[in-house]
Amino acid sequence: LGVDGTGKSSVAGALRKLPAPVKGGYMGPHDYQTRIMRFVNQRKMPLFVWQLAFRYDLFVRRVHGWFFARRGWIVVYDRHPAERLDPRQTSLRNRVKDFIDRSYAWPVDLTFWLTGDYSALYKRKMEYLPEELRDIDQRFQAILAFYQIPFERIDVTTNDLNSVESSIGKTVLARHQER
Repeated sequence: LGVDGTGKSSVAGALRKLPAPVKGGYMGPHDYQTRIMRFVNQRKMPLFVWQLAFRYDLFVRRVHGWFFARRGWIVVYDRHPAERLDPRQTSLRNRVKDFIDRSYAWPVDLTFWLTGDYSALYKRKMEYLPEELRDIDQRFQAILAFYQIPFERIDVTTNDLNSVESSIGKTVLARHQER
């Protein structure tokens, strides 16, 4: 879990090289699509239909990950399944969205929250301003607190990428070997 520029994809890529069976899981909107999602995209369906199809895709990805995890694989999601939840919003529309999003946001074994100095993170990608990165990170903090998700917080601006990857890799392998 982390804002753009924290190295989520880099860490996920490094974890795929662990000396254990590893399956990568992508929880973003682009790489993997079920037939239903491809159908919706081809037909230019209304936004609410696209959103439902996208959430169905995310649910399928989580079931796929669950299947591999139950067979002894390490499943690495480069985005946290609970990332789209927002406990700070209380509108009916958001409550319905969160209800649907919880269908694929069941707990994962380990959560790493990658964060750091927002000005330094901004310089890495220059997509979101430091204030926007702070706001996104505050939403992530609210998700972790509200849903009581245990996590390890890692400051990626005071640690180099290799040490972050190594630390997370050791933690993941240790958990895998406990099983």
